[in-house]
Amino acid sequence: MPLTNLAKFLANARFELWYHLLIMPVFLPIGNYIFIGPRFFSNLTVFVLATLLLIPLYVIGLALLAVNVRQIFRWFPEMHQTFIRSVVMLVSLILLTLTVCVVYTFLYSQIPLFGTRFDWPTLRAICTLGLVFAIVYCLFLGVSYMYAKWQDNLQEKEELKRAALQQQFDKIKGQVNPHFLFNSLNTLTALIGENTEEAEKFVGELSKVYRYQLQANHIELTTLEAELNYVHSYAHLLGIRFGQGILFQYEVKEHHLGYCLPPATMQLLIENAVKHNIVDAASPLTITIRTDEEDQLTVSNTLQRKNLRVSSGGMGLVNISAKYRQLVEAEPLILEKDNQFIVQLPLLTPNPTNA
Repeated sequence: MPLTNLAKFLANARFELWYHLLIMPVFLPIGNYIFIGPRFFSNLTVFVLATLLLIPLYVIGLALLAVNVRQIFRWFPEMHQTFIRSVVMLVSLILLTLTVCVVYTFLYSQIPLFGTRFDWPTLRAICTLGLVFAIVYCLFLGVSYMYAKWQDNLQEKEELKRAALQQQFDKIKGQVNPHFLFNSLNTLTALIGENTEEAEKFVGELSKVYRYQLQANHIELTTLEAELNYVHSYAHLLGIRFGQGILFQYEVKEHHLGYCLPPATMQLLIENAVKHNIVDAASPLTITIRTDEEDQLTVSNTLQRKNLRVSSGGMGLVNISAKYRQLVEAEPLILEKDNQFIVQLPLLTPNPTNA
């Protein structure tokens, strides 16, 4: 399971490197000046030795501080615990910083070359400096923690939203079946008495359609080739039902067959065209499916709207748009032009594991 942004924050300290690179060149000379005085800058030997001593001490002190702060974050991880977390962090910060500064001052006072005094003025000055830098460091970690927590909350909301959209789309795919089955059975009933051979072929294509629909309920993406094979069977059923009242045209480039799209997308578009337009042999409803050089799939139909407005029941274009937003954060292009209703869909990069 991948780490959350908050877990990464608690487990990984590399993001703090830039902070230390900025602070260390300031902290080291000021700290050594407090311990040693002007001799730190005037005596090269003192300068080198004091710098070499304070660097590991600085690293050890910050390591203790980082462990302490991260443990407090683990004890009080929630947003509503911000106040108690801040109080505990402040108290532990003061105690730890004072302890470290006292130890540093004592170590410096044991080196005669430095001439450091283990007295109150020296302790007061170095503790003040330590507290200032420690507070800035903890503020930096606190802001970083809140940002990581905010990212996790945002990601969780997005995942819930995606799950809701997926559930909605799956429900829609299931809603298509009963209505389509009813019309198909009526057509089959009429065929059985008129043309047995055509009825058998109709049953074969109907089984292909429902086999695909059953598979589509369990996958997120399918290849354009598989979707087209399904559409051919679906179009055959519509052709038996409407005769010369519906025509299909295909202009799909061969290299696009391996590209992907959500399963049953074209069925929803074809169903939408049949539902809202007049299907008549004198003026056939023509549905065209084509791809272009920009890896776009276009499904268009002639506009010959029914006089009575048909309720869509919440299915169709809105749900296809929601599915594409879920997958690629992009929406299909929907327009009317030259007496054509056009829906343009982005084909997705081939991914065999999803197909």
